[in-house]
Amino acid sequence: MTYFPTQAFCWKDRRRSFVMPAPMKILPVLLGLVSLLPLHAQEKPEIPASAHRIVFLGDSITYAGQYTADVEAYVTTHQPGREIDWINVGLPSETVSGLSEPGHAGGQFPRPDLHERLDRVLVQTKPDLVFACYGMNDGIYLPFDETRFKAYQDGIQWLRDRVTAAHAKLILLTPPFFDGEKVHNPAYSTTLDRYAAWLLDQRKVGWAVIDIHGPMTDYITERRKKEPAFVYGGDGIHPNDLGHWIMAKAILQGLGARDLDTIGSAAEMAALKPQGVRVLDLVRRREELLRDSWLHEIGHKRPGMNDKAPAVKDAAVTASQMAKEIKEIQSPGYKPPVRVACVGDSITQGAGAAPGKSYPSQLQDLLGATWEVKNFGVSGRTLLKQGDYPYWKEKAYEQAKECQPAMVVIMLGTNDTKPQNWAHKDDFHADYLELIKSFQALASKPRVFLCRPCPVPEPGNFGINETNLKVEIPIIDQLAKETGSAIIDIHAALENKPALLPDHVHPNNEGAAVMARTIAAALKAR
Repeated sequence: MTYFPTQAFCWKDRRRSFVMPAPMKILPVLLGLVSLLPLHAQEKPEIPASAHRIVFLGDSITYAGQYTADVEAYVTTHQPGREIDWINVGLPSETVSGLSEPGHAGGQFPRPDLHERLDRVLVQTKPDLVFACYGMNDGIYLPFDETRFKAYQDGIQWLRDRVTAAHAKLILLTPPFFDGEKVHNPAYSTTLDRYAAWLLDQRKVGWAVIDIHGPMTDYITERRKKEPAFVYGGDGIHPNDLGHWIMAKAILQGLGARDLDTIGSAAEMAALKPQGVRVLDLVRRREELLRDSWLHEIGHKRPGMNDKAPAVKDAAVTASQMAKEIKEIQSPGYKPPVRVACVGDSITQGAGAAPGKSYPSQLQDLLGATWEVKNFGVSGRTLLKQGDYPYWKEKAYEQAKECQPAMVVIMLGTNDTKPQNWAHKDDFHADYLELIKSFQALASKPRVFLCRPCPVPEPGNFGINETNLKVEIPIIDQLAKETGSAIIDIHAALENKPALLPDHVHPNNEGAAVMARTIAAALKAR
């Protein structure tokens, strides 16, 4: 029984062409002979209704956990009553071929071989369904070679046989995209094209295969027509968030999902369903918690992993609490807390205050359980894009948007007063306006609050000064009028109270408490 209505697609018909080497010229004859034999019905990629435990196998791309968590979050939000135990046991550097290049990892260790641990994985995890993603490391980043290709083919066949013998279903994923153009190794891109094509051809003999190589290739090819420098990741191997989402999207569509055609990120996918963003966050945290515990308990031969991970039974206690929360927030009648994203620099992050006493932490205490305050402050960051450390480049900025807040509290500008940053003061209005609009454009349509920054008792510190800060305040006020945002006057709340800013920049515990009370009053009034 399929989990989703099946929606078939095949990159094989759209992939980049390559010249057929001389040894492959006999293929038409062989294919002609094969056509005379009875064909096997293709096994449809699906999550059986009886599946209660799903395991992901693979290398470092799988270990990273993003595409796996995205898949889990989609299934969880689309069938909230269904209980599935998801386990990620991807192992960095691993191959299914058993091959390893000389001097791998600077000669520290050979690549781990799935043959060494697969039986333990199957015995200890007891999966009903296995997703396996291999190939990236199996060609050893060299031009195509028949011997290495045969080792990959044999390894995949062996994997399929072992999973089947364990009475589990197997869905194979084609190798992810390798950016040979970026890392000046186009020959290896061709190698993985061939590996992916072979794997897709196994559909003809009844294998369940989902293509991620083709969709990743197609996306980057189209994107580079407009943005030639676009990449999934700096090393050409490990994809960024977008690359992982494209992998997850291909898997979900391979399983028949029909509502993802226009969805461009995991955050957008999560926003399709009530509480989806929160489910995605919990799923990612739960998977990360369990991943190293399972790897350590199963055992492997790769050094450098987390050998201090808790036992699975201990990690499972916290994981079960997360699972319970996921179930609760998807129950009918659940009223979600009001989510507040606090965006800022070190003052927001909590510098100057004791642990747990940052203004966002104290704000959470004041607002109570019906509110959820999230801290996205990053020390030293500027509003100005041309500042020395722009907030725009931080992952916290993306996370603040991904959480789909109901309210956004922005307090930036303090570090912009430093001389090296103030040289770009003419951009302050335009950069701040763009930041505000980036939040107002979110699907959650948050109410945005702009804070007049903390005062800077003279003589200031770290190059931060009150003179430039007072130039910013009228600009912030004007932006509030232009964008329909609200003003929170933190400057007035702490003015003439230098004892609350002992280093002339960062509020102490009491100063952060004053900020929290001021912000809480503003949020409640709206």
